[in-house]
Amino acid sequence: MWALLRDGVDGMRLMPEERQIASMREEHLGSYFDESPDSFDAAFFGMSPNEARMADPQGRQALIVSWEALEVAGIVLDSAERRDDVAVYMGVMTTDYSRLLEASGILASLDSVPRGAAPRLAYFLNVGGPVMTVETLCSSSLVAFNVAANDVRAGRASVAIAGGVNVILGDYVARFYESTGSMSSNGRCNTFDVRGNGLTRGEGALAVVLESVGSMQARGRGVEGALAVVLGSDINHGGRSAGLAAPNGPAHQALIRQAQKDAGVAPGRVSHVELHGTGTSLGDPIEANALSQVFVDSAVGSVAVSSIKTNIGHLEAGAGVAGVLKVVLEFGRRSLVPSLH
Repeated sequence: MWALLRDGVDGMRLMPEERQIASMREEHLGSYFDESPDSFDAAFFGMSPNEARMADPQGRQALIVSWEALEVAGIVLDSAERRDDVAVYMGVMTTDYSRLLEASGILASLDSVPRGAAPRLAYFLNVGGPVMTVETLCSSSLVAFNVAANDVRAGRASVAIAGGVNVILGDYVARFYESTGSMSSNGRCNTFDVRGNGLTRGEGALAVVLESVGSMQARGRGVEGALAVVLGSDINHGGRSAGLAAPNGPAHQALIRQAQKDAGVAPGRVSHVELHGTGTSLGDPIEANALSQVFVDSAVGSVAVSSIKTNIGHLEAGAGVAGVLKVVLEFGRRSLVPSLH
């Protein structure tokens, strides 16, 4: 991921030929998994071949990246003993797989619907803390991250897994975007650019582990063993705006100010903000203008803004945590990467 960001890689391409299905238009550019999303070690995750076939690939990918995140964090969960202090929040939005099954005359199961992603992960890991599949449309993984951070901060969990996943197996979401005029005609997210004419979709699976300082110390790891420290976070809703999918500028301003208050960070200490930045002529100006209103009186001369969507498109349910990871990588290397287009 860092090489892709550092080198300014444009990840857009046509869907691999072996993945294309009759209902997908070939000209839909996007970012796609290199391997088939069906690639899955079912036995490792305690699933029979039949269970694996029925399980939504989004749930399978959530298992893979969550396990890898725990490995990076150095956390070993003994499945023989339930850990009641571990929480799981996974953002999933699209229902492509259950739609495919139903179109084939196959009844959907608990695993084949997106809602099964978090419960399946908690079942495999044998954890008993709060568990929830979060579906708040394109903010799903960021909401999952916020709730997980609050759980750890409040002591409801010592460890929380948070993430999001998006696998493209149909075209009903793309057709919705097209019907609203929000699909990019050139297959790129031209974020904050006069050419911004819409978004393009992307696949991805991401997970992070959030852990309390006390838990890290109990494991013999100090805060220096973390990739980043979450000082604060917040969440709100725009209420009524120009439309159901249209952002609300004053609500954006209120949220930024509340998150800064929660974190104890004054606007003058902020020099870089990763925004949602889908590349639409409606959303981008509202976001950027809200940010400028918050920072207009701060001592900082300028604030760098960016969006990872210019590299990998809009990951929908996974978009928020993709942005978080981008910033974490930048901070760890003390280097800002270019936004494309």
